[in-house]
Amino acid sequence: PGGPFAHKRFLAGIVAAQMFSGAAAFVWLRQKFGEKTALIGSLLYLLFPYKLVYLWVHHNLAQFWALVWLPLWMLAAEKIIARKPGGIVAYAICLALVTYTHLLTLIAFIAVPAFYVLCCSADRLFKRITVLAAAHALGLGLSAAYLLPMLFNRQFIWSDGFLINTYNALYNLRHVDTYFCLYYLAIIGLTAGLISRLPAPASEAEKENRRRFWFFTATAAALWLMTTSLSRPIWVLIPFLQYLQFPMARLHAGLLIVSLWIAAYGLTLWQSSRMCVPAWAQRLYSPYTALLTVMICGAIAYHVTQLQYFCKSAYIYTGIPLREVHRVNAIPPLEYITIWH
Repeated sequence: PGGPFAHKRFLAGIVAAQMFSGAAAFVWLRQKFGEKTALIGSLLYLLFPYKLVYLWVHHNLAQFWALVWLPLWMLAAEKIIARKPGGIVAYAICLALVTYTHLLTLIAFIAVPAFYVLCCSADRLFKRITVLAAAHALGLGLSAAYLLPMLFNRQFIWSDGFLINTYNALYNLRHVDTYFCLYYLAIIGLTAGLISRLPAPASEAEKENRRRFWFFTATAAALWLMTTSLSRPIWVLIPFLQYLQFPMARLHAGLLIVSLWIAAYGLTLWQSSRMCVPAWAQRLYSPYTALLTVMICGAIAYHVTQLQYFCKSAYIYTGIPLREVHRVNAIPPLEYITIWH
């Protein structure tokens, strides 16, 4: 299915998603950092190694496009925090765009901008909750054309496949993906190490950035914990989360966003701290150390995805190489089968 030019349309969709996601990341980062830092951050957003899994193994164009809206969603959260007009509407539109693009990304990511507003806004708690409730209500209202038919026709949708065998998230809490995303932890650790060598911030703007760094660090730790077996009680307690199927593949969107901000912040600190820290610290906590880590993890990601693409035993759902599945230009995931099909 899809016709003889389906692969060209797919490739065009990937290229367009990459271009727009890079532009969205630049616009978001530019609000806090310089143009050069924002440009480097936007390039990182395009090239972080784990996206190989979306592109090569999953061929998940929808999830690729969902990454376009996430920086804009965080920018809308920034507008709400800064009490700028239009923040609630922008937040709601981004929520709706993610819903229509890839529902599982919405489930996996929605807590990140919500807690960002709750933790970083200077308004009273009641006002923060009220503003967030209004933004989410409007966003869900804009998503009604998709969500309501789905809810009204649940009995016709075969969703059991999300929760059985290797599709169940409880079986994937030690997934190999967790290990070749370690460069996120390295980026966060290097930035934290550099901060420990710097004097306390003097300006209010820098104090605010420092608080946001710790918020994003805590968020990354929580997301990473949710991809390990230590979080199993949470997955059991909230069965709805099990529909995410592959914790790292879904929660990666949040890890990607928070690590991107931290990488941009770390680069800014490194550029401005050359007179404040010893030479050895400059070398240890440098972007080049982070880049080396990303390259090593990228090589691991490439190797793992290549195995999954070419090896017969690697693709657990069909028992045949992904290359053969993609060659016939038809990928029939079980979860898309309906009852009447």
